[in-house]
Amino acid sequence: ALSEGKSDAEERQIPILPHGLEITETANAVLSAPEDDRRLSITLPKSEVPENLFVDLSLSPSLAGPVLKSLNYLIGYPYGCVEQTMSQFLPTVLVTHTLQDLGIEAPPLVGKLKQIPQMVDKGLSRLYNHQHGDGGWGWWEYDVSDPFMTAYVMYGLARAKDAGLAVDETVFQRGKSAATDQLQNPALDISTRLYLLYVFSVAGSSDRTMIEKLYQRRQEMADELTPMSRAHMVGAT
Repeated sequence: ALSEGKSDAEERQIPILPHGLEITETANAVLSAPEDDRRLSITLPKSEVPENLFVDLSLSPSLAGPVLKSLNYLIGYPYGCVEQTMSQFLPTVLVTHTLQDLGIEAPPLVGKLKQIPQMVDKGLSRLYNHQHGDGGWGWWEYDVSDPFMTAYVMYGLARAKDAGLAVDETVFQRGKSAATDQLQNPALDISTRLYLLYVFSVAGSSDRTMIEKLYQRRQEMADELTPMSRAHMVGAT
């Protein structure tokens, strides 16, 4: 843009990418001693442009490094509904719990990772606010309670308690009561029923009678069971 007194311009760089499919192949190994020798073999695809092939090597002195690094992707995660809130809240809780179980002292939180405590507090507060009058959860604050979402949130709250986080006990007990009521619905599909039973086992109050009845019927229900629901059945037992 030109005028008698002033001018303005904009320059943009547009990358030129080759026509093709991006392929990523990964491999990993654990070194337990300085003298350990590990060899990793990766087959690189043929390419007409050799410059498009590259190898990215990442080393970490402990599990805490890559695990905490992955949380960076959740710091700016845009969330609004219950499911999105859980997608940010639950991984953060599980990382904290995993490091505790392994006896790994997490390195000092730097940069964006300093926001992790606020992420957890904000996630809990949002889940509390989205709890319905019947104690369950849906996708939003004012929709109908959904058994799967109720189980998902209860799983997250149970794991948060296991990690030593302060969870509102009134909210937790109301959620457990709602999940119990939902479990009694005869129209509930088998996958969601098994998920609820698994969550109850994680929360320390499993329904052994119902679990055993379903486990005994596992062969006749084979067509209805997904790999995930089979895992929940095993976890609940």
